[in-house]
Amino acid sequence: MTQSIDHLLACPSCSGDLDRESAGYLCLGCGRAFPIRYGIPDFRLAPDPYISIEAEIAKIEGFIAPGRTFADMVRAYYVLTPESPPSLHSRYMAAMDSAVTRGAAMIAKLQNRFPEAGASAMLDLGCGTGGMTIAGSRQYTQVLGVDVALRWLVMGKHRLVEAGIDAPLICANAESLPFREGVFDAVLADAVVEHVRDSSRMRDETLRV
Repeated sequence: MTQSIDHLLACPSCSGDLDRESAGYLCLGCGRAFPIRYGIPDFRLAPDPYISIEAEIAKIEGFIAPGRTFADMVRAYYVLTPESPPSLHSRYMAAMDSAVTRGAAMIAKLQNRFPEAGASAMLDLGCGTGGMTIAGSRQYTQVLGVDVALRWLVMGKHRLVEAGIDAPLICANAESLPFREGVFDAVLADAVVEHVRDSSRMRDETLRV
């Protein structure tokens, strides 16, 4: 059962309180509604820069199926993505596999540099399919993963289940995080800054939460 994170959340648009509804979240401040898609809260204020929300949902419907493993979904995704060079698919998948080890090394480096930082809550920002989320769950009491790409989160959700990890995943923009101030002891990001629209806002949001 996924741990409750409602006490950590705030509207990414106005920072207002959120009311949990069956279909999603409603901001009590600005009235903005945020849906839950495939069991993942979607707090995006802007779509993934690489694909529209409609096209992304169509692609998810193409790779998600009962009985498919995380690896099955990744392979099916690339079959549905001809614009991605097939010669690079094995490299992409190897990078996903190595993300756990890479994430563990990043976490160790951070903890060595900032030993005074707590180990209660960690945010994996731009988590993709959750490699560093898995690594973080071994060091922090609570770990959350955030990414703008819902398709990767859907795959990542299955990856976490297969790994026996209970970590919530949230779809959101790195420049507009749906969290209250100061709720994390650490925020880590692996290969993210080059993909955001505004790296300065990403930095400010990282420091805020």
